[in-house]
Amino acid sequence: MSRLPTGIIMRIAVVNTLVLAAGVLVLELAFGSWIFPNRLNQLNIPKLVRRIYDASKLYPGGGKVEYQRDKYGFRGPYADVADIDILTVGGSATDQRYIAEGKTWQDILRMNFAKAGCDLSVVNAGVDGQSTYGHIKNFSWWFPYVPTLKVKYFLFYVGLNDFYKADEDKYDLLVSSSTRKLKTVLQEKSALYYLYRTVRGVYLVEFAHKIGHRALDWESLSWTIAPKLRTHGEVMRSRSDAYKRRLLDLSELVRRWQAVPIFVTQPSRKYKLKDDQIYGLSEEFSYEGIFVNGVDYYYMLRELHNTTVETARSVGAIALDLAGELQFEDDDFYDESHNTPQGTAKIGDYLYRKLATVLDSRLTCG
Repeated sequence: MSRLPTGIIMRIAVVNTLVLAAGVLVLELAFGSWIFPNRLNQLNIPKLVRRIYDASKLYPGGGKVEYQRDKYGFRGPYADVADIDILTVGGSATDQRYIAEGKTWQDILRMNFAKAGCDLSVVNAGVDGQSTYGHIKNFSWWFPYVPTLKVKYFLFYVGLNDFYKADEDKYDLLVSSSTRKLKTVLQEKSALYYLYRTVRGVYLVEFAHKIGHRALDWESLSWTIAPKLRTHGEVMRSRSDAYKRRLLDLSELVRRWQAVPIFVTQPSRKYKLKDDQIYGLSEEFSYEGIFVNGVDYYYMLRELHNTTVETARSVGAIALDLAGELQFEDDDFYDESHNTPQGTAKIGDYLYRKLATVLDSRLTCG
């Protein structure tokens, strides 16, 4: 077979490159925010969907689960987007993809208030894999483009996904306007860059750190009471400091909406409390190049949870240490991070007991 002349090969390469560049340009102009400011349709968030998931392999009685999100990407009932009482923000444990409509912890919280004569709307804006970095981004890419959106309380259910965030992702470059470096511009305007960050976040959650949805047999797992580290606070110091800055940013963003922030710590079943003793999964995993187990994870995660509570209180936000105060059993979780309906009921009941005493008269109570 004769070889094509070098000149022809070069021309083919140039044409293919130009075609690829043109395709990227069309995608960016169509889905990025270079020309049109409305980013709602650019987000990798399910909208106008009704899906049926099979939860039978995740927990007993799971069966077919109906999952719905409306045209704004919200889950759960509400009368008017201009009059939402509580908008819940978090990752997959907030979204609860495998929990049926009517059984999420938002549903349980709302129904408890209804029984007490308060017609509250508790709307779900959870997104699988999202951490406080993504929560911050919501306030520039999502919530401003929901027409007439008005929220009284933003409830952030946080901790687990931020545990794995790298230090170099610190501070909120996602919304910063103090510099116009190329990376910052791409973060703010590029649809492909946003897609990359989303896919990367899902990969880290689902595969690299194994906190995606899966069924675990708790009785078959090995537990330990012996941590591998003695310097949990030192290991987590820079991570906690960066996390604190993001919490402060979120609080400020909420205040700009003339709303009140609520920060709730998030539990895990990598550990459990029994007879005042911490038991952790004995399987080791690497954290910043250091091998730790479930007991270490408990103490390290507590550093983030303490930061959540202390930071929230320092700015006058509502702080609820659910992870530290609410006791769970094995069958409240189907994996280390996600709850069964029994677990979501406990969370909803806890939140009602706590919030019923602190929420103010702006709520719709009969």
